[in-house]
Amino acid sequence: MKKILFIHHGDLEGGAPLSMLYTMEAIKGNEFCFVVGIVIKKKKIHDFFNCKGYETIDMSWIKSMYLWSASDTFILRPHNLKSLIWFYSKQKLYSEKLKKIKEDYSIDFFHLNSVVLNPIAKTLLKLKIPFVWHVREAAPVKHRRFRFKLIQSLLQNSNKVIFLSNQEQYSWLENNNHGIVVNNFVDFKIFNAANVNICETKKNLNIKNDTFVMLYMGGIRSHKGFHVLIESLGILKNELGVDDFVCLMPDSLPIGEKIKISLKENVKVFIKKLFHSVESDYVLTQLNRIKALKIEENCLMMPFNPNTIELFATSDVLLFPAQVPHFARPIIEAGAMKKPVIASDLPVISELVENENTGLLVSATNATEWARAINNLCFSPEKRKLMGNNALIVAEKRFNADIQRNKIICLYNRL
Repeated sequence: MKKILFIHHGDLEGGAPLSMLYTMEAIKGNEFCFVVGIVIKKKKIHDFFNCKGYETIDMSWIKSMYLWSASDTFILRPHNLKSLIWFYSKQKLYSEKLKKIKEDYSIDFFHLNSVVLNPIAKTLLKLKIPFVWHVREAAPVKHRRFRFKLIQSLLQNSNKVIFLSNQEQYSWLENNNHGIVVNNFVDFKIFNAANVNICETKKNLNIKNDTFVMLYMGGIRSHKGFHVLIESLGILKNELGVDDFVCLMPDSLPIGEKIKISLKENVKVFIKKLFHSVESDYVLTQLNRIKALKIEENCLMMPFNPNTIELFATSDVLLFPAQVPHFARPIIEAGAMKKPVIASDLPVISELVENENTGLLVSATNATEWARAINNLCFSPEKRKLMGNNALIVAEKRFNADIQRNKIICLYNRL
């Protein structure tokens, strides 16, 4: 049996930890077993994987390495330069740490769960330790200079690279000749509306049975397009005259808060708990905008919860107003739940939504276009049903766990 160390770079929020968990669950067995390296030092992350039966390793020292993300951050910012210098000055120490983990835990090879783990990839290449690099992000549109070229070079020199989509693969390598594409996949036994008592869920959420329900899963984050969503809901209500709707917003409240809050209640404390100071201005602006547009009662804010099946089953449509291209796990999960999607017409996302067949693709930044698309599906239940059925057919064909799992197992065996 081969032992694989999966390294998770982020928090629990978002699709990456769930995708990683589903990948391990699909592959584990007679051939492979897994250990999880945790970069962010939080007990809840360790508990999440421990509860699923996986041993975890504290690898929070990785945070002191220079993590080049897929964002458009300019390399010459003081913080970036400081981190870069620190990484090169400590590279010998990091090499020793990785070698020790490999020996202590009898690791056969590593599986890196994001492009931001490029310093680990660089170190493993130098040590000639085998690894799989799972790239979950598209390359930045701007600043394709030193940083982009270095990551591109690392990817080209890494023998086993996985991309989530063809467009992400092309964005980094400018060709599709290196690495393989393995789409995120869905467990159709879990993501099944038959598992949910929709009436009971609506009752618990204080939603009337005939209310039009939307689902948005990006939190109050600018790159997820929360501001576009809020403006479109304002147009839907104040200009198009649609009033009986609710937008479910998981991951918009801290853990432990209840279903709804008043925007007047201790906003500053709420922001401090929820986001780093860098995001606080954006969050405060959006909360004030919700109040100004008088859509407080239409925005159902709630804590993050990795178990989203009840929310999918309860909703009529998924909204995905992302402002940057990336693989959208909620879109394929919505397909499994027979739910249509309204999404930003951006690379990668447009691979996941067949316009007018499984959902609608609209301009990422045009709130009026978003409002009209929502209004279109709001009053077209037959169209929603047809799109939802089509979405399931596409999901079963493209995001089947057996097909995608076998691709990864073949890659592992070649190591």
